[in-house]
Amino acid sequence: MELKVRFNADGLARDILSIVGSEGRRELFSVAANALRILVQRHIRAAAPTRHVWATILGGRRTGHLTKGARLVTAHATPTYGVVEVPIPGISRAFQDLTITPRTADMLTIPARGAGGISYGHRAAEMQALGWRLFRGKGSEKARHLLFGRKERDTRILYVLKERVTVPMDRGLLPSDGAVENTTREAMEKEIVRVCRKVCRAAG
Repeated sequence: MELKVRFNADGLARDILSIVGSEGRRELFSVAANALRILVQRHIRAAAPTRHVWATILGGRRTGHLTKGARLVTAHATPTYGVVEVPIPGISRAFQDLTITPRTADMLTIPARGAGGISYGHRAAEMQALGWRLFRGKGSEKARHLLFGRKERDTRILYVLKERVTVPMDRGLLPSDGAVENTTREAMEKEIVRVCRKVCRAAG
């Protein structure tokens, strides 16, 4: 997911941008994008500890999905805009409900509550690699939508099978619009002041 930073300059700011040229404008957007990158990383890390509801319910180990993803957030810029890339699967639900459907398999595997948390954070193939023999239930419609696992003498319901799952929007996953605007604006303003001083020193 990408967050773009643009700046509508007017007056003195526009004059400065015309003086510094393409490279100067790229630097301006780079400063703003980097400030936003830091804000996004800090926000995600702060939000992560409160986003483990299912791990707690299922008794599973936290995957660290958001915390790990925060390390991968990057920023870059062009002479016309800055970009912050947030390469965290599912992060788009900060702005809308997220509907998940299978890509290669016929059904989604949702960790079951009765599994004692052992299937949480693991794909079915990973459970097989850990020695679990998987098989679907038989008989009723409900049973056919359960994926069981057997390992030695232990048999459990590991997953509930779904054709699709909709995860509700969670705006708190990313900084608010106001925080984004304030952070990028302040970063740009500081950079413009720095450029102004540099130009004045050169002219004097």
